[in-house]
Amino acid sequence: MEIRTSISRAYYACFHSLMPFVLRLPASAQNSQGNRLSHHEMTSRISEWKIAEVCPELADKKVIKAQIQKALDTARMSRVVADYRLADDVTLSEAKMQIERVRLIMRMVAQIDEMLSDRSEGPVTV
Repeated sequence: MEIRTSISRAYYACFHSLMPFVLRLPASAQNSQGNRLSHHEMTSRISEWKIAEVCPELADKKVIKAQIQKALDTARMSRVVADYRLADDVTLSEAKMQIERVRLIMRMVAQIDEMLSDRSEGPVTV
């Protein structure tokens, strides 16, 4: 049970730490919930975000944005398995991979957020 809990908690730590950043992104095309940020909406906002339009200095970060989206999708799927597919086996190795995946996501988002913050004095809407 601890392995499943580790996978789930790692994902939720990531979700909640990314929330302030992602809430600054435009709502996704399929969004029908206003500013409510569901798990799917978080990934959709990152996916649809036109990163270079916001900050030309970030044009070379498109690859990082794609990596964030893919890793977040994978982390969310791992959390679904850990929380709901109780007949499926989960391993300690998968839990360690989830924790490292979440660390990577948070580092990449922090890097982009720092670049955006450096380019202005006040808060930046991305």
